[in-house]
Amino acid sequence: MPLFEKILQEDDIKKEIKLDVISLVGKIFYTIKKHFLVYYDFNINMLLSACELSLSVSEDDNDFEDYLQNLRFTLVSSFTLFFYGLEDCGQTSKIEPYIEKIFLFYSALITNDVYDIRADTLKGILGFVMDMISTIGRNIKHVINPAVLEKLLMRIKESKVQKLIEYAIECEGVSLINKVKFINRI
Repeated sequence: MPLFEKILQEDDIKKEIKLDVISLVGKIFYTIKKHFLVYYDFNINMLLSACELSLSVSEDDNDFEDYLQNLRFTLVSSFTLFFYGLEDCGQTSKIEPYIEKIFLFYSALITNDVYDIRADTLKGILGFVMDMISTIGRNIKHVINPAVLEKLLMRIKESKVQKLIEYAIECEGVSLINKVKFINRI
């Protein structure tokens, strides 16, 4: 892990290599679980720092825009893998101090139409939110905004990817928005 940390902190390392490291960190945490906990705080903060970069917009550089799209997807995937790793070792409370920042990142992606978000990224966000509601529930009620969830479902339905549209409808079917409103009343 110290080598990964060094790669992520070095300015002269290519951004594509850093993207690979971010992806690997999530996969490693999910695989080794409790043995990764000593590296957890540094790495979740590193992911949150990368969120700022991923919120950049590039209108004239297609390569950089592709990189940003991949970074957004990789961050969503890594946050999910971090959560699953924590869940598997009974440590989900460790993510709670970071939930607000993660949800603010997701909100910025969802609500700002300037971001052209890939459908798989939107699906990953929805899956993460569903997992948070199911697992942590009341402890995160202060960060879940039903209007943002409605916009997320709408953006997924606009994706024209049939499987994702069906997933969004299924989430509505379990009454995601009502579940959030109920949690917020508790």
